[in-house]
Amino acid sequence: MSEPNFYFIFFLLLISGKVLAELAERLGQPSVLGEICAGILLGPSLLSCVPCHEYMPGFYRVRDIAHLGICVLLFQIGLESSFTKMAKVGPTSFVVAVAGVTCPFILAFIFCWLFNMTTIAALFIGATLTSTNVGFSARVLSDLKRLDTRESQIILSAAIIDDVIGLIILSIVSGIGAAGIVSFVSIEKSLLVIIGFFILVLLTGILLVKPLFNLVARAKTEGTIITIAFCFLLFIAYYANYVGIAAMSGAFLAGFLLTRTNQLDLIKEKTKPLVEILTPVFFVVAGTSVDLKILNPFNPENKDAFVLCAFLIPIAVVGKFVSGFSIWKKGISKTFVGVGMIPRGVVGLICAQVGLSTSILTQKTFTALVITIMVTVLITPPMLKRIIRNTTP
Repeated sequence: MSEPNFYFIFFLLLISGKVLAELAERLGQPSVLGEICAGILLGPSLLSCVPCHEYMPGFYRVRDIAHLGICVLLFQIGLESSFTKMAKVGPTSFVVAVAGVTCPFILAFIFCWLFNMTTIAALFIGATLTSTNVGFSARVLSDLKRLDTRESQIILSAAIIDDVIGLIILSIVSGIGAAGIVSFVSIEKSLLVIIGFFILVLLTGILLVKPLFNLVARAKTEGTIITIAFCFLLFIAYYANYVGIAAMSGAFLAGFLLTRTNQLDLIKEKTKPLVEILTPVFFVVAGTSVDLKILNPFNPENKDAFVLCAFLIPIAVVGKFVSGFSIWKKGISKTFVGVGMIPRGVVGLICAQVGLSTSILTQKTFTALVITIMVTVLITPPMLKRIIRNTTP
């Protein structure tokens, strides 16, 4: 893909996302829904003018910009968090995360077993439904101006935790898919790497970040502080990705560590324009993965996918929704937390793709999983909005 073409594609992603986000806002819906619809418009369902498959020129460049957009958003969310807030909801978030992983995994596995699927296929389908889309949840909660609530802190913290758990499960089922047996060595290695990553980054950050930025603040060159902050985000995201953890989890951790600096307010202010430009690209690109042609009920080949969707969608929704009722504390909306945990995202799509590429999942099963993931994304914003409307005096 030539450079001018890429610039035009980037233009389409930005302008369509902003126009349809504005339309969604005027219709009383969160802007992120408009951005996803913009992706559906630009993708294979209608215009097919944005590369959405690996074989298309420019696909990796668009994908990388989209991933950078979600990392910047998670970085901003980390900046808005604090050690005090996280400590208050830490144990609660962990319980919600474990419940949110366990329930859909078990329900999906039992369903697949009853329908005579192979054990390995059942494991992959269960793993696909475990991880909450933390980036999407963060964006919706931000649009609804609910980021500072205890419920939102629980949702975001639990989503980060179950993202890590989901990646551990992915490593386990990938080992099963490759060898046909559970590799306990692989499981042990994954656990050690993830635990080691968080301990190393947290300890290093706590000890070095504040002195480092006090030193950087003495620089005379304009923009030095935000540049170093952005470099810190990129390095932690790279390191997370290098050790096998989602880069967005590393981005959140980077922002979280910078809350200890004396320059926090300046970093927040300078980060906002980056979020406003790059983050919508991620959700527009996510929308391009939806192909409405597979929803054609008049095509007999789509029947199996429809039947599978009819069962997987309720499993995906109920499995996460009940996690909100694992909260034992009073004064917290269990319904709000449960709904906020429903949307699935990147980790689920990765797991489904691995299953397809290893021939463990059929094309129809993969299609049903993608539809299920998109449905969980689309139903969450209006459900949260309704809960807020019903609970606000």
